[in-house]
Amino acid sequence: MAIALYGKLAGLTLSKEQLDYGRNTLGFDVALIDFVTESWGCETCDRILSMGSLEHVRPDELIGLYQKMYDALVPGGWAVHQFFSLEREPYPVSMVVG
Repeated sequence: MAIALYGKLAGLTLSKEQLDYGRNTLGFDVALIDFVTESWGCETCDRILSMGSLEHVRPDELIGLYQKMYDALVPGGWAVHQFFSLEREPYPVSMVVG
């Protein structure tokens, strides 16, 4: 997941490999944290970009995470989610928030 505030971009990951690649190969500001339960290190964000991260969130944590994202966005801020879909089912149960 990436968060942005006034032109500063910070990456949050659960993967040590992504942390290493982002920092050492790409030169990004990346933190190894549980973005669901831990503080993101900022009070507000202009943008939240979620790329393939929601698949790693437990279904019972999704509502809380969405509330955390909503609360972190400045008025007029954007949240963009990119996620993977399975080809066998048009709407896999594991990807539907109830």
